[in-house]
Amino acid sequence: MTEQEIIEQVYTCASCGYCRFGCPVYNEIGFESLTVRGRMQILKKILEGKMELTKPIIESIYMCAQCENCNIRCPTGVDFVKISEALRETLLKNRLAPEVQLMLTENLARDSNPFREPLEERGAWLPSDYPQCKKSENLYFVGCTGSYSLNRIPKSIMRILDNIGFEYTLLGSEERCCGSPILKGGG
Repeated sequence: MTEQEIIEQVYTCASCGYCRFGCPVYNEIGFESLTVRGRMQILKKILEGKMELTKPIIESIYMCAQCENCNIRCPTGVDFVKISEALRETLLKNRLAPEVQLMLTENLARDSNPFREPLEERGAWLPSDYPQCKKSENLYFVGCTGSYSLNRIPKSIMRILDNIGFEYTLLGSEERCCGSPILKGGG
């Protein structure tokens, strides 16, 4: 999304507030500034030179869950998820993103995962007799969280797949991050 497209979208917002309904962030925290309407008002003020881009504003941009509930409800067709992605990309490029996002980006570049865990540990949760990278048409991509911290989830999924006789393979220590934390953060 270009800067001009962002500006057009910001000024297309009718400030109706329909975006609030179904917004998980607003429902949990309750701050108007965390709705699309609130964020659009802030962006207008920044564009008009009436407000500075501050750390809390940047953090609010990263608090969007990108679930698209606001997009579905918007009668004017504002696509805040695309705006959010474009803003995050600009913030990340200019190293203005929240510290945790900068750290995730650096960790992924250095360690091929956002958690700074050694690659050889990625498949450590697998049973020792499990054949990694066996030939199969189906790949179960576990991901970083399942590989490094929530092993019970992939173990349960494997048990289900095994019980129904579904043939699959895992990459184990050969698996790498899919990049989602970076893409969602502006990379």
